[in-house]
Amino acid sequence: TVAIVPKLQAPGFCNVKTNLFNRLLPAHFNDVSNCTHLVLTLRSTTPEFRGFKVSFAANTLDPLFKSYKANFVVPDGSSWERVAIPWSNFSNDWSPYSGDCDSTDPTGRVHRCCNSHPEVCPTIKD
Repeated sequence: TVAIVPKLQAPGFCNVKTNLFNRLLPAHFNDVSNCTHLVLTLRSTTPEFRGFKVSFAANTLDPLFKSYKANFVVPDGSSWERVAIPWSNFSNDWSPYSGDCDSTDPTGRVHRCCNSHPEVCPTIKD
């Protein structure tokens, strides 16, 4: 369950992570370079909410702000659903104010999305 974060007046987040090392051996991750989407199985009691996001971090020591992020929509209904998010929807140039890549910060900084700026897309090394 994700609750409202009082200071933000917005939904909180769920965090899934792995340790970099397990008994001095580097972690092994499956190769997803032949996959076109990240698939999540989830459900929501508020599917009308349009601010769902998913992110992953790779090749960084600052995963909070140097990650790839994408928006997604949860289908209506109370049953578990599979949501497929194309890798091309992820961008590492998103706003810390909104979490969106197609936005301009209050400071004037313009953020770019992967669909029109391939340099902000995940790569095979990520």
